[in-house]
Amino acid sequence: MEKYCKLCNTYKDLNDFYLHYTEGKHLIRSSHYCKECIKNNFKDNILEICKELDIPFIQEEWNKLNEYHPNTINIGRYVSKMQLKGFMGFHFEDSIYFNEK
Repeated sequence: MEKYCKLCNTYKDLNDFYLHYTEGKHLIRSSHYCKECIKNNFKDNILEICKELDIPFIQEEWNKLNEYHPNTINIGRYVSKMQLKGFMGFHFEDSIYFNEK
């Protein structure tokens, strides 16, 4: 299955996009931009990425990834982590809840 990337204006395989699943592993949405465009255009703005993907931004989790994997772009790792059971079902608007602690 292919999807259109709004930034590079090309059709790409669905696996080239960040995907979001329910706890039952049903695809509920995908990003509007391909992974490559996100890395190239948003790599310095994790908040914009989280907003685009509608996943929570949790400062503590982002900091941990950057400590364990310095000098790398950790966007994919962060998005994958937000698909884990403890974070699944939360949205960008829930970021406030996680960062109040």
